[in-house]
Amino acid sequence: MELRTLSAETLEKLRSQPELVILESFANAFALIATADGEVDPLETAKYFEVIKGVEALQSVPPENIESAYKAAIDNIKANEETGTEIALEAVSLAKGNDDNVELILSTCQAAIVADARLRDTEDKIMQRICTALGVNPDDF
Repeated sequence: MELRTLSAETLEKLRSQPELVILESFANAFALIATADGEVDPLETAKYFEVIKGVEALQSVPPENIESAYKAAIDNIKANEETGTEIALEAVSLAKGNDDNVELILSTCQAAIVADARLRDTEDKIMQRICTALGVNPDDF
């Protein structure tokens, strides 16, 4: 499986469409949490779709794009954990500097962590990396 990377062309497209920045950041952050323990629990996936329905900035994004962004992020991480995680963190970092998006992503990550009713050290560690990617001190969150 080929990893989906963020090429210069993709980054330019994302920057010109703010809703895609939110989608990519959101989907990749959620995928990082969902895969942190080595398996994607159906409760975590259900929580992603539940939460994303309430994201006003994504109401104009077709549902298939919302699903494919999440699936691609999951697939990247599963295909190659180290590289997939780095690609996902790069996508998450696209939201850096927009306080509303950063807050939304971090609160959503918290929802993902508790979605399967199990708290794991691996989820806490990836949450710290997500905070860092977003320019937030992990100790402050």
